[in-house]
Amino acid sequence: MVSQQTIHELMESWQETPEVAEAAYLAAKHLTTEQIDRNLRLRYGSGQGFAQLKDKFVEETEYDTLTSEFNQYGAQVELHTEDESTRLDKVETDNLGINLNKVIRNVFEEKTANQFQEEIQESLTILSEGSKIIAYLLRRGYDLGTWDNRTKPDADTVWQVYTIVTGETPTKAMKEDLLEELVQAGCIYLNKQDIILHPGFTKLEDPYADLPAIDITSPQ
Repeated sequence: MVSQQTIHELMESWQETPEVAEAAYLAAKHLTTEQIDRNLRLRYGSGQGFAQLKDKFVEETEYDTLTSEFNQYGAQVELHTEDESTRLDKVETDNLGINLNKVIRNVFEEKTANQFQEEIQESLTILSEGSKIIAYLLRRGYDLGTWDNRTKPDADTVWQVYTIVTGETPTKAMKEDLLEELVQAGCIYLNKQDIILHPGFTKLEDPYADLPAIDITSPQ
């Protein structure tokens, strides 16, 4: 049994190794180890995010190891002891029926993400002009409730509006470069081609201070 307090303590203990906290969050969001490492390689220059998470989890809990397996619904992390293995989203905490991956997501989104805000705000000032436009559209869409899934913007809509604003149709390579720059800045994560807003980015109180003013009421 893992308590919610234990998860809070683990996430707090990982504040000095934020890549581990982010790896835990992405694992709880069902990203594969490949996608976790891709994001953290862009963020920190290291592609060992899942391996570091595994080491920390084994060190600080009763589990012997953890693995990640891919299925049609995304990646599923499994926790292993000598006698059994359990999926991360099936481990219930405190006998309350709250599964472990939800606790990790909640702690990260509500508390841990706060520590990234200053870094992200500073990163906005040095983004390329194209990435600043994308950052504006992503955050504006979030604030307006444009996206069906509020933290997962519709990439096709983003690029359509980008083309309207700039008058250019970005190539696949340009799109990849712009999005990877936003990952590096801490604004988003990528799950293959899907965009996930970083909770630290959505928490910024004045995200538009260093972004271009674009006269759009709602991305359509």
